[in-house]
Amino acid sequence: MPRYFYPTAGFDTFREALESRTLDDLKEVMRALGIKRSALPKAHRIAAIENHFAGERLRETWNCMDALTQSAIAEAVHRSTLGEYEPQKFLAKYGALPKRYRSGYGFGEEKHPYTIFDVLFTYEFLPQDLIKRFKEFVPEPPDVSVKTYDSLPDTPPGISSWRYKDDNIQIPSLDIIETESAALHDLIAVLRLVDTGRVSVSTATGKATAASANALCAILRDGDFIPQGQVIKADDFMRAFAWPLLLQAANLAKPKGKKLALTTAGKKALTQPPQDTLKLIWGRWLTKGKLDELSRINEIKGQKSKGFGGLTAVAERRDTVDLCLSECPTGKWVYIDDFFDFFLAHDMYFDITLNPWKLYIGEPHYGNLGYGGCHSWSILQGRYIMALLWEYAGTLGIVDIAHTAPEGARTDFHELWGADSMTYLSRYDGLKFFRLTPLGAYCLDMEYAYTPPPITQRPIFQVLPNQDIVLRHPEALLASDALFLERIATKDGDHTWRIDSRRILDSLESGISAGEIEEFLDANSVSPVPDNVRTFIEDTIRRAVKVRYEGPAEIYYVEDEATALLIAHDAKGKSLCYHAGQHRLVVPAKKTAAFQRVLRQLGFCAQSATGG
Repeated sequence: MPRYFYPTAGFDTFREALESRTLDDLKEVMRALGIKRSALPKAHRIAAIENHFAGERLRETWNCMDALTQSAIAEAVHRSTLGEYEPQKFLAKYGALPKRYRSGYGFGEEKHPYTIFDVLFTYEFLPQDLIKRFKEFVPEPPDVSVKTYDSLPDTPPGISSWRYKDDNIQIPSLDIIETESAALHDLIAVLRLVDTGRVSVSTATGKATAASANALCAILRDGDFIPQGQVIKADDFMRAFAWPLLLQAANLAKPKGKKLALTTAGKKALTQPPQDTLKLIWGRWLTKGKLDELSRINEIKGQKSKGFGGLTAVAERRDTVDLCLSECPTGKWVYIDDFFDFFLAHDMYFDITLNPWKLYIGEPHYGNLGYGGCHSWSILQGRYIMALLWEYAGTLGIVDIAHTAPEGARTDFHELWGADSMTYLSRYDGLKFFRLTPLGAYCLDMEYAYTPPPITQRPIFQVLPNQDIVLRHPEALLASDALFLERIATKDGDHTWRIDSRRILDSLESGISAGEIEEFLDANSVSPVPDNVRTFIEDTIRRAVKVRYEGPAEIYYVEDEATALLIAHDAKGKSLCYHAGQHRLVVPAKKTAAFQRVLRQLGFCAQSATGG
């Protein structure tokens, strides 16, 4: 074949494809087909090859092909407009490639003669006239689907064997993390913690500080995905790292100074079904989350190179992952590498960067990911997918996780320069399987409704007539419950709180409703709340709501009471001000300009307090 001729649109006819080949190449084709007299002019060779597939001979050739070659023909005929063979896509779908010619020149490569694949495909294209003939009898290939498992294997697949050569070291088992119930709890707990003003974030990045990440971790139902002993700084967390970013992306919280504070929508979310809020958060994260999940892969350097600008839009990447995730059946385990294959086989490609030469491992020159094969799917796209699935979809309860320790969990990066001493490429390397939850199906719009798993009623305290709240079952007290207790009561001991009217007032000011307080006490008390305590709370709330803040106002002093009354009772002025007695008028700030126009119409002007 001509060395530098690479068509991009295929061939219209088999003759055209054969004419693009060299004489030597045609000789090999004839040998593969068993056609003798190869020492012929080029036109005669082409005619002999065409004649070999004339009439029913093409069907006979098909019947003699091996299964992989038949699949390659079927894919080109029914799945590609140009009749193109795409090795990466084919391998992802079928797990192996058809036999093809090998020169034997490569290191360790064995020579292999031309096969029927090499005869029919020219530069990876099947000619259009052959496609038309094949369509008459070649069945359509199977549709692509995600491979799933009802149960997990005893031994995690893809484990690096070199770490476990010593008989004393056992291959680790899979740890399963079920996330659905935790997410439903953690959402409310995190919102309440933020509402207390205990979550500090960076004003530049929105990331939680180390102290705040630890505080978040302490109130999560199942703790963080990462064992506490392995956490050194805030970025080492996963759940506790993700929650503040997720809330900000969904506009449920925003920085107020150095503290994270709930927005109006965030306060409202405390009273809404948590599954609806989790669905909202996932949708907002897909489009508005500012953090690029690739930045969580610390060993891939150069992401912030000056003048780089080569990373693709995160919203497009997330949308592709979300779309493929919605193809996974609920309640079935998916092996992460099978999920990668689904992307490729399903034509769901997405780029991480348009300039891989700016990314590197270890050293910018030798460890550059721009070299051929160094930025393969699992290195960049795969690590990105694992971070998004585990840290964000997992935190929101969309997928359950089956994982092992990251050390030696994958072998796909061992050939990269600078990776010799590395036992893992990212903290997410241990992700082996994931499982879409019913909550996840709801968040991905695969289901129109969602019913949370039943929560067993668990009375945990008793409200006494003296307004004490005494824990009867301390082990059942969730972190979110303890946070709520702190909003309405003061702690008197390890297991005792006292209902406090001042704290109730503070809670009402911060957005907690009277109904929430009563519902919380009724739901968690082992016995009915005493009537005198209920009356105390109702009286406190009734008295509190008698005063309502309506915004800022300005005070105007009038030298005599008669003039003050004249202005306050004017046809236009009475809707703009209130007579406050003692020669004073109060004007809401938003009505100041209109009030001053009325003053001028009445012949007055408002001077400053200094008379200027």
